[in-house]
Amino acid sequence: MTNPLAGNGSVRQSQASAYFSHSWGALNLPINLMLWQALAADCHLLIDQPDPVAEPSQPYFISRIESVMRQADVFVGCVPRLPVEKQRPAVREAVGDWRFHLCSPFILFELRLAERGDLPRFVLYDRASRFQPPAMTSPHVRYVGRDFQELQALIEGGGQDQSLVQELEQWLGWVTTNYTPRRTTPSGRAAYLLGDTAGAAELRSAVIEAVDTGGFERPQALDHVFHTDAELYVNLRSLGLLVVDVGRPELWPLYHAAHSLMVPTVRVHSGFNSDPGATDCALPLLLRGHPAGYQKDLLPGATAEPIFERLQDRAKAVARGVRPVLGLQPGRRLLYARTFPGSHYVFISHDERLDNRALVDAVVRRCEEHGIVCWEYAVENRSGEVWRRNMDAALAKATHVLALLSPGYEQSTGCREEWAFALEHRLRLLPFLTHGRTKPSVELRGEKIAHEHLPPALGPEEAAARIVATLENTLRNPAPTAV
Repeated sequence: MTNPLAGNGSVRQSQASAYFSHSWGALNLPINLMLWQALAADCHLLIDQPDPVAEPSQPYFISRIESVMRQADVFVGCVPRLPVEKQRPAVREAVGDWRFHLCSPFILFELRLAERGDLPRFVLYDRASRFQPPAMTSPHVRYVGRDFQELQALIEGGGQDQSLVQELEQWLGWVTTNYTPRRTTPSGRAAYLLGDTAGAAELRSAVIEAVDTGGFERPQALDHVFHTDAELYVNLRSLGLLVVDVGRPELWPLYHAAHSLMVPTVRVHSGFNSDPGATDCALPLLLRGHPAGYQKDLLPGATAEPIFERLQDRAKAVARGVRPVLGLQPGRRLLYARTFPGSHYVFISHDERLDNRALVDAVVRRCEEHGIVCWEYAVENRSGEVWRRNMDAALAKATHVLALLSPGYEQSTGCREEWAFALEHRLRLLPFLTHGRTKPSVELRGEKIAHEHLPPALGPEEAAARIVATLENTLRNPAPTAV
C-alpha cells in the first residue's frame, strides 16, 4: 500500500514510543505492515525480548506488559477476527465484546491496559470480530472498523483505503502536535503490600529476597512509607514494581490506587495453593472480566518456597530494559519474523561465484527483509580457519538448508560437505534447481522432498521471490523432516 504518511522511515528525535498490539498470524501480516508503514516516520516500537526463565513454558508476565505500556507514549492496536479453529462458543450471559470469542483475548487485554492508562491510541478492528469500541472517544483516541478481507485484498492489489489514511493522518497529527514523548528511565524502586499477619511473614521474606535479587532495590512495605494521600501517590508514581496479595480485602484500597496509576504489579493470592487456572472468581471485582487477564498470572501465596523463582522471574522481567525498534525496515522485519512459530536458522548452500551471485544476493536480501535468519558464506568471507570455523558453527545450529542446485553443485567440495551434513543430521532440506538444471539430486531418490524448478527465464529478483515465498511457507508450517 502506497501511503503518504510513511515518509522515508527515518528516525527523528521527537519520535513517540508505540506499543503495537497485533496478531502474529501470517494472514493479518499485510494489514500489520500497512499500519507500521504509516507509523514508522513518527514512532518507534517498544518490543519485549523475553529472557530464559525458570518456568517451563513461555510465561505471561502482566507486570512486564504493564511496565512496557507505562513507558509507551501511544498504543496502536490491530484487532482481526480469530481463525475459525481458535474460536470458542459465545458466552451470551457475559458482559463485554470478548463474550463472542471472535477476537484475540490477549489483544483485547492489552487494549484494556491502554485504556486504563488512557494512552493516545489508534485501534483498527475487523467488524467481523464483533469488537465493540467505546461509545465516546476524544481527539487522542480513534477506533476504526473495516472489513479485513476487503482491506487485505485492496492492499495486496496495490490500492489504499483513502478514508483510513485520513483517519491515521489526523490521529498522528494530533499526537505530533499535542503530545511530548516521554523520556523516562524505569525506576529501580520496589514495594510490597502483604499485610502484617503472622502468616504473611514467610511470604514477605521470599518477596523481599526475590525482588532484591531480581534487579530492584530492596523493597519496602507500601503501607509504611506514607502519612498522607499525597505521599502515597508520590511513592506509587516512583515505583518500578509492586508485589501485592490480592487475596486480602483489607489491602484493596491501597492496591486500587496503584492499579489506577499503572504500577507494574506482581499479584499474589494468599488463598490459593495452586494457580486458579482460567477462572477469575477469586480476583477483586476490579480485576474481573478479562478472559486472558489477571488470572493468567496470579501466583499462589499460601507457601513462599514454591513461588520464589517465579517472583524472581517477574522482577527480572520488569527490570530489563525495553529495546526500541527504529525505522521502517527493522519494524517490517520484526513483523515478518513474528509470523514464524518457534526459532529457525537457515543455511544457504550454493556454488555461485563471487563475481556472479545476483541470485544469492537477492535471496539473502529478501530473507533479511522478511525476518528470516540466514547464513551465507560471503557474509563471513574470510580465509583460513576462521571462515571454516564460522561455517561449521552455522551448520551446527541450522534448522533448514536452502540448497541452490546448479549444474555444477555436486562438483563443489564445500557444497558436497554441506549437503552431506544436512542428510546426516536430518535437517529440513529445500532444494531448488537453478541455472537451467532439471535433474534432481540422486541422493534424494525415493525421498518425499520436492525439487522446485526455477526456469532460466526468471530474473534473479523473481527467482528469489519464489524461493523466499517457499521458505516462508515452510517456516510457518513446520513439519517433520522427510530425509
